[in-house]
Amino acid sequence: MPRGEKVTGRRPRLLSGSDAAVVVLAVVAVGLVGLSLLTRYLAYRREVAAPGIAPPAWLALFDVNAEANVPTWFTVALLVLAAGAAAAAGLVASRSAPRAARFFLALAVVLLLLSLDELAGLHERLGALGAAVTSGSALHFAWVVPGAALAGLLLVALLVGGRSVPRTVRRQLAVALAIYLTGALLVEAVSGQVLVARGDRAAYLLVTGVEELLEMLGVLLVLRAVLGSVRAQRAGDGWTVRSAAITGG
Repeated sequence: MPRGEKVTGRRPRLLSGSDAAVVVLAVVAVGLVGLSLLTRYLAYRREVAAPGIAPPAWLALFDVNAEANVPTWFTVALLVLAAGAAAAAGLVASRSAPRAARFFLALAVVLLLLSLDELAGLHERLGALGAAVTSGSALHFAWVVPGAALAGLLLVALLVGGRSVPRTVRRQLAVALAIYLTGALLVEAVSGQVLVARGDRAAYLLVTGVEELLEMLGVLLVLRAVLGSVRAQRAGDGWTVRSAAITGG
């Protein structure tokens, strides 16, 4: 480089603490889905080697298609964590941006309800209603129909209430919600048809793995967006925390 020539390139931006945490959690999510597929494959090989043998206990512990196990608890923990972050963002914004505060607090309530649904499988009870609405349809998981209606209401609420938060945060939440609903509704509907056509085999396991991964990643993106709505700045010997809703950031 000639003497006196200035370097114009920018230094690569390092991940913030919150972004790094989200990346780590995303890696864990991918690992859990991969572990689920691995355990199902090992159980299948075990069954081939010894036909009629009972499924191993560790299968249900990591299978994303089972309930009350490690993937379920991880998703519930993510939803609760995102709800806590949204509630904290609402409290931070309560004085400076009351409309944004109400939005974040409402988001926290929605996330807590989703965590309850994930834990108790409440959405499956909508199956009868979905079957009545889609009478004569070949849709296997009929609950996705009333679920889509609820998702529509959630989208409207995001469009209306989200106008009170910074545009960047609003876009991030919209992307996160789109990814989550793609997994929870669209891929869920596809998995039902694959289950009917192929049974509980490789194709169904792959589709449900994608479904669960999209849901986890959607929640993580919500968490990232909410954390990005809060700014921490050093003030003297301590730190101050304020909402980005008053800065337009």
